[in-house]
Amino acid sequence: MTIIKNLTPHALTVFDEHDNILLSVPGAGFAGAARAAEVIDVDGTLAVEGVEVPTGTKTLTGELVGFAPDEEETLYYVSLPFAMAVAAMGGDTSRLLVSLRDHRNENGAVDGTYAIGRLVVE
Repeated sequence: MTIIKNLTPHALTVFDEHDNILLSVPGAGFAGAARAAEVIDVDGTLAVEGVEVPTGTKTLTGELVGFAPDEEETLYYVSLPFAMAVAAMGGDTSRLLVSLRDHRNENGAVDGTYAIGRLVVE
Protein backbone atom coordinates (compact mmCIF):
# COMPACT_ATOMS: atom_id res chain seq x y z
CA MET A 1 0.00 0.00 0.00
CA THR A 2 1.27 3.46 -0.89
CA ILE A 3 1.58 6.02 1.89
CA ILE A 4 1.54 9.76 1.20
CA LYS A 5 3.10 12.14 3.72
CA ASN A 6 2.04 15.74 3.23
CA LEU A 7 5.02 18.03 3.82
CA THR A 8 3.19 21.28 3.02
CA PRO A 9 1.69 23.63 5.63
CA HIS A 10 -1.86 23.01 4.35
CA ALA A 11 -4.04 19.95 3.82
CA LEU A 12 -3.76 17.98 0.59
CA THR A 13 -7.30 17.66 -0.74
CA VAL A 14 -7.90 15.77 -3.99
CA PHE A 15 -11.24 16.29 -5.75
CA ASP A 16 -12.89 14.26 -8.51
CA GLU A 17 -14.39 15.83 -11.65
CA HIS A 18 -17.70 16.38 -9.76
CA ASP A 19 -15.94 18.27 -6.92
CA ASN A 20 -16.32 15.40 -4.46
CA ILE A 21 -13.38 14.90 -2.09
CA LEU A 22 -11.45 11.73 -2.92
CA LEU A 23 -8.60 12.11 -0.44
CA SER A 24 -7.62 14.48 2.35
CA VAL A 25 -4.21 14.35 4.04
CA PRO A 26 -3.50 16.83 6.86
CA GLY A 27 -0.65 19.28 6.34
CA ALA A 28 2.55 19.42 8.36
CA GLY A 29 1.90 22.99 9.52
CA PHE A 30 4.33 25.82 8.91
CA ALA A 31 6.93 24.48 11.36
CA GLY A 32 6.92 20.99 9.82
CA ALA A 33 6.74 21.91 6.14
CA ALA A 34 9.57 20.87 3.83
CA ARG A 35 11.53 23.77 2.42
CA ALA A 36 14.82 24.63 0.83
CA ALA A 37 17.01 26.61 3.23
CA GLU A 38 17.68 30.09 1.96
CA VAL A 39 19.58 33.25 2.77
CA ILE A 40 17.82 36.54 2.05
CA ASP A 41 19.82 39.72 1.59
CA VAL A 42 17.80 42.92 1.18
CA ASP A 43 20.44 45.39 0.07
CA GLY A 44 18.85 47.94 -2.21
CA THR A 45 15.74 49.61 -3.51
CA LEU A 46 13.98 50.08 -6.81
CA ALA A 47 11.89 53.16 -7.54
CA VAL A 48 8.46 52.02 -8.72
CA GLU A 49 5.75 54.61 -9.36
CA GLY A 50 7.37 57.00 -6.91
CA VAL A 51 7.81 54.41 -4.15
CA GLU A 52 11.13 52.90 -3.05
CA VAL A 53 10.59 49.13 -3.02
CA PRO A 54 13.17 47.04 -1.11
CA THR A 55 15.15 44.63 -3.33
CA GLY A 56 17.82 42.02 -2.84
CA THR A 57 18.62 38.37 -3.42
CA LYS A 58 17.40 35.01 -2.19
CA THR A 59 20.07 32.30 -2.28
CA LEU A 60 19.31 28.59 -1.89
CA THR A 61 21.95 27.08 0.39
CA GLY A 62 21.58 23.50 -0.81
CA GLU A 63 20.11 22.32 2.49
CA LEU A 64 16.66 20.71 2.55
CA VAL A 65 14.77 21.39 5.78
CA GLY A 66 11.97 19.16 7.04
CA PHE A 67 12.64 16.39 4.51
CA ALA A 68 13.98 12.99 5.54
CA PRO A 69 12.81 10.21 3.21
CA ASP A 70 12.12 6.94 4.95
CA GLU A 71 10.25 3.82 3.82
CA GLU A 72 10.34 2.95 0.12
CA GLU A 73 6.52 2.85 -0.10
CA THR A 74 6.22 6.45 1.10
CA LEU A 75 5.61 9.29 -1.34
CA TYR A 76 5.88 12.93 -0.27
CA TYR A 77 3.45 15.65 -1.29
CA VAL A 78 5.46 18.89 -1.45
CA SER A 79 5.13 22.37 -2.86
CA LEU A 80 6.18 22.91 -6.46
CA PRO A 81 8.95 25.35 -5.39
CA PHE A 82 10.36 22.69 -3.04
CA ALA A 83 10.30 20.02 -5.77
CA MET A 84 11.96 22.45 -8.19
CA ALA A 85 14.65 23.25 -5.61
CA VAL A 86 15.36 19.53 -5.13
CA ALA A 87 15.65 19.11 -8.91
CA ALA A 88 17.90 22.20 -9.23
CA MET A 89 20.21 20.76 -6.55
CA GLY A 90 20.44 17.48 -8.47
CA GLY A 91 18.31 15.59 -5.95
CA ASP A 92 16.00 12.65 -6.52
CA THR A 93 12.42 13.81 -7.19
CA SER A 94 11.01 10.35 -7.95
CA ARG A 95 9.16 10.11 -4.62
CA LEU A 96 7.92 13.71 -4.60
CA LEU A 97 4.34 14.55 -5.59
CA VAL A 98 3.01 17.97 -6.55
CA SER A 99 -0.38 19.35 -7.53
CA LEU A 100 -1.05 18.96 -11.25
CA ARG A 101 -4.30 20.90 -11.62
CA ASP A 102 -5.61 23.27 -8.98
CA HIS A 103 -9.15 23.07 -7.60
CA ARG A 104 -10.56 26.49 -6.69
CA ASN A 105 -13.38 27.41 -4.34
CA GLU A 106 -16.21 29.84 -5.14
CA ASN A 107 -13.93 32.81 -4.35
CA GLY A 108 -11.23 31.61 -6.73
CA ALA A 109 -8.79 30.56 -3.99
CA VAL A 110 -6.93 27.27 -4.40
CA ASP A 111 -8.34 24.75 -1.92
CA GLY A 112 -7.14 21.47 -3.41
CA THR A 113 -6.24 19.67 -6.60
CA TYR A 114 -7.81 17.42 -9.18
CA ALA A 115 -4.64 15.36 -9.59
CA ILE A 116 -1.21 14.82 -8.07
CA GLY A 117 1.90 13.62 -9.84
CA ARG A 118 5.65 13.74 -10.17
CA LEU A 119 7.77 16.65 -11.36
CA VAL A 120 9.87 15.80 -14.40
CA VAL A 121 12.62 18.21 -15.46
CA GLU A 122 13.99 17.76 -18.97
